[in-house]
Amino acid sequence: MPNGGFGCAYCRFYTPGKCNLRNARITSDHWTVCANVTYLDNGPTSVKQYLGYRSLDTTSVEIKGSIFAITSDEGAYQDIPWLENQEIRSVDVVRECSVCGTDAKRPKSINWKDQTYTFCSYNHYFEWRDLQIQSGLAIDEITNTGLRTQASDFTELRLISENGSPEQREKSLRLNFWQRFFHRGRQLLFAFFVIALLVVFVNLVF
Repeated sequence: MPNGGFGCAYCRFYTPGKCNLRNARITSDHWTVCANVTYLDNGPTSVKQYLGYRSLDTTSVEIKGSIFAITSDEGAYQDIPWLENQEIRSVDVVRECSVCGTDAKRPKSINWKDQTYTFCSYNHYFEWRDLQIQSGLAIDEITNTGLRTQASDFTELRLISENGSPEQREKSLRLNFWQRFFHRGRQLLFAFFVIALLVVFVNLVF
């Protein structure tokens, strides 16, 4: 998905704002992805509206590689690796690059260990990122190891019917009921409105 596509948004490990597999906060779900992304069998869909949807069980699931931000900040679309569960993003300020010290307009920024680091380019971010990994301060894959794409072995992940509490399942069913109720109500009101217009028209003509 070089230009954003579906990303985390429709992944079966995802609930709005959070990756349940990595316990990571996701702020841009169509523009964030990882090698564990797993969709429903019939492809990406709006799982938030899927009746009875339950996220996949994460027990014993191997976390594959880094989380990536999909961005075109520097021209062509790129997959930019986060550092562990910390997001790298562009900010609309002028700040000093943490690597070279130059002032950067709309730099790349990351919050790491309660401190904000900014970079004039992704190359300088990669340099800093790899240093954290090589020095043992972070556990992640070295930059440029590549984005592992969705693979056939992801299909072995099991959908656990017990996933989610009874209260959550009941809430999902109630939500679906009221959605169908109001949808049917709108249809009936529209039909009534059309019939009323026809009655008025007939009375005016005849």
